[in-house]
Amino acid sequence: MPSLSIFPFLFLCQLLAAAAPTDPFAAHNRAIHVMHWEWMRDPYIYRHGSTYFLTATRLDHILWGTQGIELWSSTNLSQWESVGVPWTIDRSSWLSKLPDTKDQELSILAPKIYFMDDQWVAVHTTNQSRANFLVSNGGEYNDDYREPFGTNFGHRHDPSIFTDSDGSRWLLWGCATIAKLTSDLSDFASDEVEIEIGPSDRALGHEGCAIRKIESKYVLFGTAWSTDTPGQGTYNLYYCTSDHLEGPYGPRQFAGRFCGHGTPFQDTRSRWWTTAFPNGTHELDSAKGQQLCVEKKAWTINPQGLTLVPLQVKLSSTGQLEIRAKDPRYTNPGSEETQDFSSESP
Repeated sequence: MPSLSIFPFLFLCQLLAAAAPTDPFAAHNRAIHVMHWEWMRDPYIYRHGSTYFLTATRLDHILWGTQGIELWSSTNLSQWESVGVPWTIDRSSWLSKLPDTKDQELSILAPKIYFMDDQWVAVHTTNQSRANFLVSNGGEYNDDYREPFGTNFGHRHDPSIFTDSDGSRWLLWGCATIAKLTSDLSDFASDEVEIEIGPSDRALGHEGCAIRKIESKYVLFGTAWSTDTPGQGTYNLYYCTSDHLEGPYGPRQFAGRFCGHGTPFQDTRSRWWTTAFPNGTHELDSAKGQQLCVEKKAWTINPQGLTLVPLQVKLSSTGQLEIRAKDPRYTNPGSEETQDFSSESP
């Protein structure tokens, strides 16, 4: 029989265990909201080693109205620390070539940052039909960046970079055009290719595209409104797959509701997530049913800040790649959805 003196010790251990913080990301089955105090759109997460880096559209929330690429870092996805603004738009090479914009604030939209060949690479678009391609001079995300394309980069809506398994890098923009980059990231190494998506009567979306290679498939993600009408319904994430980077890609499939302009990424445990943010002027009350979305309004369930939605990614018995948000609030299309996904398995 154990000594009575051990029971207070065991009781103390139970109290400590109950008080220990739990990892909200462990279950990987519910959307998690963080950074509630920050206003952001188009959040993008890039993992470098064991550290996550976050960028987002911020409008006038930084540097007293001077636009820049704001950056946060985290090692657990829960706590995020600001690491500054490595680059501001007043350094753009094409700034002097713009028409007089005194009456319109110049805004950086949808910035993204990557680490390639011991240097940081960033892209973004703007509200002035101009985009930037930036490469750091060195391995730190400091303020020393160059623009290898100069003023010739032009307007490429929502640009992003994809690195293939062979090491080649590709620029993706719009919905969806792709071109190969030279190995030194100084120019294009191929002509532009507009990705073919089937069936021909259905567009993937209009913005927020990204490519990931999962298993042996190339997965093209894109964003559209559920009603195919801007600002009506819900802002959703869709995808299509191909055996070849430049396509053709198969039919558009549904990935997640309220996840538009989401950026799928893998955590340090190789689980898939996508980012989400509030894009809608009306908050959907799920208790009242999906009929709310038949009204000609934009609906969301995401609060201010950053939302992280877990994704289920698996190969079906027929070899098809299936991707779907795991949280039931994000899993299924609404009744207002223009495309019929009723034959899909969530």
